[in-house]
Amino acid sequence: NFLKSKKLKKNNFLLIISTLEPRKNIINTIRAYNNLSLDKNELPLVIVGTPGWKYDKILELINNSKGVIHLKNITDEDMNVLLYSQKFCIFNSFSEGFGLPIIESMYFSKPVITTNNSSMKEIGENYTILNDPNDIDGLTKKMSKLIEDDEFYNSYSIKSLKRSLDFSWDDCGKKTLDVYRAVSKN
Repeated sequence: NFLKSKKLKKNNFLLIISTLEPRKNIINTIRAYNNLSLDKNELPLVIVGTPGWKYDKILELINNSKGVIHLKNITDEDMNVLLYSQKFCIFNSFSEGFGLPIIESMYFSKPVITTNNSSMKEIGENYTILNDPNDIDGLTKKMSKLIEDDEFYNSYSIKSLKRSLDFSWDDCGKKTLDVYRAVSKN
């Protein structure tokens, strides 16, 4: 069992899926996690991603933070296990072109905390918990609320699943094909 091999339990870890680089804002996310008043061994923060550019400080903070687990080079099957088994997803990036981990987590009916900027706000507004990427204390409070308030957690689980239904690869393919057809007519 993949979870067991990583010493993880279902619905008992927080998840970040991201390349390790400054624009992904992993440092502020780890700082917010470090501020939580809980046993970090009971609710670890799992970061899945390979080092990108300027990752040294990020990796140093990961290695020096209790309860933070870094996984890289995992299979698609294991990624799905993590997505299905996480408590919630944190996608606290400074900017993104899209933000696929948001949709992937929503598909598994998992709440998402993301930032109130770029495409993430557009994807998540009214369906995710939005946060200013520079607001570490605000992020800590939002994580705490999801951990401690079952009603709040359940409402965002439902919202996530509902929003995920608006996205599909079939729909994306059809819309892309429509664009190509329209362009080729001109």
